[in-house]
Amino acid sequence: MFVARSRISGKVQVAGAIAVFQIAAWQGSAVAVAELPCVHFDVPEAVAVTLNEDEELQKQYPDELLLTAVFDVSSLIRAGRESRMSQYLYVIESPYRTLSVLDYMPKTELTTTLAGNVTVQKHAESSANLGLNGALPQPSPVVTNGSASLGKSSGTRFNYELLPPKQILLASGTISRGAAVYYKLQASQQTSMDGMKRFVVVFRAPADWRGDYVRLRCAAYDRAGGDNERPICGSSDFLVGLYRAGDDVARSKVQTLTRADRRLRQLARSSQDSVDRQRYPSMTDKIGSFLNVSRPRIPRDWFSRVIRAERPASFEQYLPSELQDAIRTYRDARESVRRLGELDEFANAAS
Repeated sequence: MFVARSRISGKVQVAGAIAVFQIAAWQGSAVAVAELPCVHFDVPEAVAVTLNEDEELQKQYPDELLLTAVFDVSSLIRAGRESRMSQYLYVIESPYRTLSVLDYMPKTELTTTLAGNVTVQKHAESSANLGLNGALPQPSPVVTNGSASLGKSSGTRFNYELLPPKQILLASGTISRGAAVYYKLQASQQTSMDGMKRFVVVFRAPADWRGDYVRLRCAAYDRAGGDNERPICGSSDFLVGLYRAGDDVARSKVQTLTRADRRLRQLARSSQDSVDRQRYPSMTDKIGSFLNVSRPRIPRDWFSRVIRAERPASFEQYLPSELQDAIRTYRDARESVRRLGELDEFANAAS
């Protein structure tokens, strides 16, 4: 009876220890998740672009417009510690290649935490010794020993300076054959990850250009993921309208497009449950999907397809009616911006 009670008591203690360990592990993971930074980005919906004033540069592209656009992007760390941040990545892209990146600022920048050069001291020393010992052989009535030695030593000291080691503070360049520009901002003691960052881009555009839009994608990365896995702790994808400064008609049409884009994204988020139900509307569809013999009526990446598509796709008929209306409004506004060059209101106003 005593042995049975001991076994039961031992099992209870082991189970209790396992439960305590699991709770501690859960609490540790919860603390780690709580410490993960949460970053929010923001950018103006529309930007007024100006003609580039570099006459020498303009002579190289006589049949095109050179436009300067200034993007002010704000970032706010709402939760977590800034010391956990690894880098921010910004990409500004012309989705339909209607604009080409000619120049951009800021350029790649290096930094160092040292105030001056690094002084290096080296000391080299060499020495040489020669020794001789001798004794008279036996049997000799006199015991005689002799020794002689010769030594020489020298030393050299080297002092020189090296430039301080540097690390990348900001990396920038073009991608997609010049249709996009990227900026990669590394966390550093020299800068703050919070606040507004300004990016200036010079675009090449057709001579009749009056308005367009770009996609501005922002992402924040945490240090905890290491080199192979960097968890994203904040990302945003913005549509930013562009119009020539002083062109009120273009500004109005671009603002209509940005409002339509914002409305479409809001409805896409609020209608996600309805869209998921329409992907597999019946039990037969769900079983077919499980067996990989049928496809969903609405693809998982439906929103990105809607944004990029020139024409309505067949799956759009299964979307909620309110969402279909928002898609049509968005496409009408986008087409209106694309056809700005065919209008002459701005030319008449300028004359």
